[in-house]
Parts: sequence; structure tokens; C-alpha cells
Amino acid sequence: MKSPISLALALVFLMGLLTPYEAGAQQTNADGVFYIIQSGDTLSTIASRFGLTVDQIVAANDLINPDQISAGTQIKLPGVDWVRGVLDTRLVNFGETMRTLSRRYEVTFPTFSRLNGAVSPGQLFVGYPAMLPTETGEFLAGDRAVLATEETSLELTAAAGMNVWMVAGQNRVAGTARMLAGDVLILPGTTGTGPGALPSPISRLSLEPLPLVQGKTTVIRASAAGEPLTLSGALVDRPLTFYTQDIGELVALQGVHAMLPTGLYPFAIEGTLADGSGFSYSQLIAVQSGGYESESLTVDVDYLDDPQSQSENEFVAEVIAPHSLIKLWDGFFVLPTPYGDTINSYFGTRRSYNDSPFDYFHTGVDWGGGLGTPVLAPAHGVVVFAGELVVRGNATIIDHGWGVYTGYWHQEEILVQVGDEVVPGQTIGMVGTTGRSTGAHLHWEVWVSGVQVEPLDWLFRTYP
Repeated sequence: MKSPISLALALVFLMGLLTPYEAGAQQTNADGVFYIIQSGDTLSTIASRFGLTVDQIVAANDLINPDQISAGTQIKLPGVDWVRGVLDTRLVNFGETMRTLSRRYEVTFPTFSRLNGAVSPGQLFVGYPAMLPTETGEFLAGDRAVLATEETSLELTAAAGMNVWMVAGQNRVAGTARMLAGDVLILPGTTGTGPGALPSPISRLSLEPLPLVQGKTTVIRASAAGEPLTLSGALVDRPLTFYTQDIGELVALQGVHAMLPTGLYPFAIEGTLADGSGFSYSQLIAVQSGGYESESLTVDVDYLDDPQSQSENEFVAEVIAPHSLIKLWDGFFVLPTPYGDTINSYFGTRRSYNDSPFDYFHTGVDWGGGLGTPVLAPAHGVVVFAGELVVRGNATIIDHGWGVYTGYWHQEEILVQVGDEVVPGQTIGMVGTTGRSTGAHLHWEVWVSGVQVEPLDWLFRTYP
């Protein structure tokens, strides 16, 4: 016969595994289940998602005009008894999985899948809009602890001042023996907000924007609670370079190619913590369309994919390859021209030459203004190229640090030389029509870690 103590421990363990949402599946929440309306929702799509009718939702919420619903409003879902609380949607960030989210929000895999359209663990990519059950509409927090090699679950929970059975229940682990070395556990009743699948010193690892967007600058930030941290990684097919902003605060900038097909791509991180322990993690991330326009042009057939253009592209790629360790720009970029409202062609525009497929794109912004209009430096930087090229004409390239470069093509005159340090608003040249140009204009480009990105973004927001 089992001792009373053994029976008591077993009972405590079973109660720990019975999470609030599982318990609630057998009863109706007195206040009902609520859903926070998202942008793009209609009552029809909400009703279809939860197996209801529009009339049921209208009656339960006393809606006067069903066509006037707004994002952020809570509505009651009558008769929904397989989940509890307030249902809200958040974008999955790097280091979050179905397992970590189910642990943090105490929701079973079947319920998670039902809320999110039968998503399998492998489909939960970075940027996925996951619907989650909350108590009041606020997303839950929870500190994390990593079970070290040769450390027992009892030792870990004791060090955290917690009951091992409560930790097992919170993390949906069927027995303490199932807690294995390397497992990242959520500690119940705590307030941490870091990515659930990464070691506890990592308090933040975020990407902006989410999802990633063709032709945009991606900012990756990592924090380690004031502890030293080293990181490396790759986004899509580009290696990442991280720079230290403060102790335990790292940032990387990476452009997403404007012609990268939409879909899911790999994002991988490797790091070393202050105690010398290493970690690595990879996850798919979504890339969405930049919504660019298209145009058809007629050009001399000899200019299409000619060897001169290719060799010049390779030369420019070499110039903008180094990553200076010092960030020189500060705040917003300024306009590279006094005629900011004279844009003749926008970045990212898909181009067809001589009825070809739209396999080309405009790599910068074209500004008008006429011959002799001043060309201005948009930010603090150092000139790394100033000279004549066949395609780009009289060209200047400025290094702003951290893998950020700007380029200025087709100038009539160059007023700086390699090694010059420039400041925002300084005149660095004059607009012209040199090189392969059909009229006087300034073609302005911005590269971020070897990829051309939307230059106008750098005028209207700060990086990083």
C-alpha cells in the first residue's frame, strides 16, 4: 500500500497538471468568453471562426449596427465553452513556439490548434498572428529557467523558491523525470517577458517590422538583463553583424531584398552568455510584399545585362561590403536635395525593359530639380568612393557606419573626395545627367548590410 505522503504528492502533482483552462473546459465562465476584434475582422468572419451565427453575436452584445465594429473592441462569444477568458491576437516573436506559448498561457495543444486553424508546431513562424486566451486581455508574463546538465528539477525549483510539482504543472510536463537538461521552463507567478524558448538571461530578442517586408530595413534587438552577451546569426541568406549599444544590449540591421519572393525564410541565432554557456535557435520568419508598382521602359538592347553593368555592380558591392564598427549617423536622415517634392521614380518599382518580364526593380529614389541642383549629405559619414563610373556616371558613396551606406549617381560635379568626413546638409555635389541617364536627376540609394532598401524610410523614422 502506498504511504499517505506518496498519495498526497501524487494528488498535488495531478492538481498541478490540471491547468485553469483545462479545468474550465468542464464549466461555463460566469462572465463568458470574449474576443478582441482585430483589424480586417467582420462579424461574419468571427462567427465562422467560432461556429456561431452573426445573429447570435449581435444578440449577445446588443449591437445596434453590426456593420460598425472597430478593432480593439471586446465582444462576447455566446455558447463558446471550450476555452475561457479574453481571446486576443499577437504576432509570434522569435523564440516563441507552440510549446512555450501553451505553457505561458496554460492552454492545451488541441485548444491552441483550434484557436489558430489547426496550426502544427512547425508552422508557428515568426510573425504568425496567434490567438491566445488571456484573463483580461493582457498578455501573460513569466520568468524562465533552463535546466542545466547534471542539475535536477528539484534543485532548479528549490533555487527558484518554488514547488517542483507546480512548475511541472505550469509547463505541462507529466512528471519531474520529463524535465530534461536544456529545457526552458516557465516559472509560475513570475513576471518575465523574454522569449520562451531562449535561456533566461535573454530578456528580449525582437525583430521590426513583423512580418518582414520586401525592400525594408529590419532591426533586430537583443537584451540580456545587463549581462555581457555575444551574438551571431543569419537572416534569410545574409549573415548578421551585431553591434553593442550597452552592456547586454545588442542590435543588428539587415535589409530585405526588394525582389525576394514572399514566403517563409530561415532566421538563426547563436550566442554566448556571461557564464560562457552557448545557445542556438532557428525559426522560420514571414516575408510579405512591399506593394510596389510596376512600369515598362524601352532602352538600348545593348544596355540589358551587359558585362559592363555586371562588373560595375560587383565593384560597388565590394565598396559597400565593410561594416564600420562606429555608428556615425544620429536620428533622422535629411533630404539629399532641396527639392524634396520632385520625386520622378520611387524605390522598388518593378521594371520591364523592352517587353521583358518584370524581373528588374528601381534600386533607389530619383529626385528632379535640374542641372546644378545641390546634392546634400543626409547624415554624418565618411566618403569611401568619389569618381566616374560607366553606368552610374559621377558617383559618390558615403559610409555611415554599421553597414549603412548611401549612394549618389549621375552627378554633374563631385565636390568631395575619398576620406572626407561629411555632415548632414553639406553640399557634396551637383545634380547632372552623367552615365546612363536620360535627363538631369539625382538617383539616391541606401544600402543596409549589402542590400538596397527603401531610402524614404530613413527620412521618416530613426534607425535603430
